[in-house]
Amino acid sequence: MKRLAILLLLLVLFITGSSVHASGISVSSNNGDTVAVMRNIKINRTTTGNIVVVMGDLDIEGNVFGNVLAIMGNVKVDSRVTGQIVSVLGDVELTEGAEVYGSVISVIGAIKKAGGARIIGEEMEIIGQSFNVKADLFLFIGTVLTIVFSVFTLLIGLLLITVSKEKYVRISSNIEKRTGRKILMGFLGFIGLSILALVLFITLVVPVIYVILLIIGGIFSSIYFGKVILGTLNAGNNVYGGFITGLTTITLIKVLLILFVPQSGFVLNVVLYFLFTAFIDSLGIGIMLDSWFSRRES
Repeated sequence: MKRLAILLLLLVLFITGSSVHASGISVSSNNGDTVAVMRNIKINRTTTGNIVVVMGDLDIEGNVFGNVLAIMGNVKVDSRVTGQIVSVLGDVELTEGAEVYGSVISVIGAIKKAGGARIIGEEMEIIGQSFNVKADLFLFIGTVLTIVFSVFTLLIGLLLITVSKEKYVRISSNIEKRTGRKILMGFLGFIGLSILALVLFITLVVPVIYVILLIIGGIFSSIYFGKVILGTLNAGNNVYGGFITGLTTITLIKVLLILFVPQSGFVLNVVLYFLFTAFIDSLGIGIMLDSWFSRRES
């Protein structure tokens, strides 16, 4: 009951500390940082923190004394930005009155600069075309990154299981219990960690820790799915076999979502991929948290 109360309290704090709308989520911190997910936002006042927008467009009309990051969205600047502007899978448009004192970087996108716009730092286009034109290339890059991430997860997972085999065998024996609670805890943890990593993306430490936690979470979720699959096939309960089976299954599903559903639409591909990835990461993080709480209780 205590843990359930803590979870409910965290959920209430998360909801009351965020502005949740039908069109997405927007979160602002006391130091001026702003994070928006699946929502278009307009900055029409002076901002002293960083701005992060995921799957939404950003319109900057007020001065920004920080960095700007947009993922799967376009950025339009009609003011002064003292930090860096990074756009991934989107375009950056600078009007005549725009001034950027840092660098402007567009990854799989384009930089559109009006005559009077100024960029004091570097101007860089990586695969400098618009998002729609390079959809096929994005699918290829997504497939490669998925496989590379799975390879890292495989190597790290085998190492951790070998070093701490008893621990992972113990976790595997109870991994199917309290699945709903694990997913709930993991989803809250995944959202919190993702927002923290986005807000502090300019510091290398937090994103690295975030990736490491996702890899470890992927190890646990792979063990979970592997145990379910092997149990269905009556193939025993070997932690190594379960891990490899689960990881292979998860990787194949991700690759199929990327490559073999093009007739359903590119946007649908992306949404399904991220929903499945979020589910896998939430389950893995939830298993980690449940194991940690259980160890503290015992």
